[in-house]
Amino acid sequence: MSDKSASVRNYAIAALCLAGIVGVFSFAALNYSQIQEHERYDDRPEIHAYARCEVEKWATVSIESHRTDIQNVQCISLNDGLFKESTIVLGDLGKGSQDVCYFEAVEKIDVPPRFEIKYDNGKTLRTSCDRGWVLD
Repeated sequence: MSDKSASVRNYAIAALCLAGIVGVFSFAALNYSQIQEHERYDDRPEIHAYARCEVEKWATVSIESHRTDIQNVQCISLNDGLFKESTIVLGDLGKGSQDVCYFEAVEKIDVPPRFEIKYDNGKTLRTSCDRGWVLD
């Protein structure tokens, strides 16, 4: 009978060790994936801007702050005379927040509009409408 109980005990110890090894590797893999995700988030730029032109008369520039608060945000059209207002002041954006600049065209948009986003007293980012405009 002692051989049978020793065999059961050995199997139980082996199963416990195997479960411990699987647990340790699972914990390490989970932490590694979380670290990789965090590093990817930190690699993103301070801000992201996306411009879109629609219905031949409107352009929107969406701005998102990723990692830090940004100050003195302005959207500036680089196409002279294309929009009724060439500069739109948004002010400050907090970390993780978004805002939008709306530009109304003087006439039909027939060139790919370009925009400059100024922020933090001197930093700039440029973008352009990626679709919606049609050249005649």
